[in-house]
Amino acid sequence: MYLCIVLLTFGPVMNRIFTLVVLVSLIAGNIQAQRYMGNYDEGDGRLSNLKLPESERGKGFALRFGLDAGKMQLAAINLEYEINPYVALGIGAGGGYHLDAGWAVPIYFETRAYAPNALYSGYASLRVGYMLGLADGKQVPTQQTLYGNPLTKVDKLGGFMASFGIGFSWKRLDAGVNFGLAFGNFEKYYTSGGETFHQWIIPNKAYLIAGVHLSYSLRLWKKEPYNKVIKRN
Repeated sequence: MYLCIVLLTFGPVMNRIFTLVVLVSLIAGNIQAQRYMGNYDEGDGRLSNLKLPESERGKGFALRFGLDAGKMQLAAINLEYEINPYVALGIGAGGGYHLDAGWAVPIYFETRAYAPNALYSGYASLRVGYMLGLADGKQVPTQQTLYGNPLTKVDKLGGFMASFGIGFSWKRLDAGVNFGLAFGNFEKYYTSGGETFHQWIIPNKAYLIAGVHLSYSLRLWKKEPYNKVIKRN
């Protein structure tokens, strides 16, 4: 290569052109060799044609911290086991406020599936669990009256819940949207002479869960490294 540089500097015009072509070829060959060096497999001695970026996920445990903003305002924490870079299973709990039904504590199972092992990919998630309603639910005065007494509407979560999410994953940060249902009950009551009278109790009412989701997982323990994904010939 040093000889090529000398000829390129001091040689005749035709020699300079020929030397320039040789020098470019040497540089290109060196870059190509470095490109495949990381894909060399000592097991069978073959080179791969594709090297994907490393995944941040692997076989082991992780903690996921998540926030949902929408019909359900939720802050939750999950303990997950990453089976491989594509699938994670976990349990979660948190605290939330539903815009129509007051405060609740969700306890759920969650599974997450990711696109091929890479630093960035799409994902899908599924949550199934139970919603524990807190306090007396959300109370809203209405325009209705009964026997001259104003009626108050009460919505309270409490029962089965399920939601489905899709989004984009970058390293260990996930951002997307969640849609689902949480169940509870609906009733109206009025107060007369210091006594409360309950009217029109409707159990098992469905409340919509819909909102933007953002979460980050923190690796606790990784059993087995996933250094590279190599496509073999």
